[in-house]
Amino acid sequence: MRALLQSAFVLHRRPYRDSSLLLEVLTREHGRLGLVARGAGSSRSRLKGLLQAFTPLLLSWTGDGDLVTLSGGEEIGLPIPLLHNRALAGLYVNELLVRLLPRCDPQPGLFAAYEVLL
Repeated sequence: MRALLQSAFVLHRRPYRDSSLLLEVLTREHGRLGLVARGAGSSRSRLKGLLQAFTPLLLSWTGDGDLVTLSGGEEIGLPIPLLHNRALAGLYVNELLVRLLPRCDPQPGLFAAYEVLL
């Protein structure tokens, strides 16, 4: 599967190997996806600061299965500033989505509700 510039939000990220990141993202057309962002964890990567929670993104990826490879990304807008309790609520919603949504199950209504929530 190859996807170009799909609307997405990062739900969760963690380091992987020396300089990569494992991401869980929510997309409008593909639902929740697992992505490997190769080299995005290095200090020189332009993607490192981009792949943050609550930032509207356009992402491209290639691959099949549960874990695909990020091939590019860009911001659609500025990160959405969440302060105090709103930040905690946003992080809690992200954790719920990661734990309860199956991968590769499109949920355009849920994506729209997530945008409104932020």
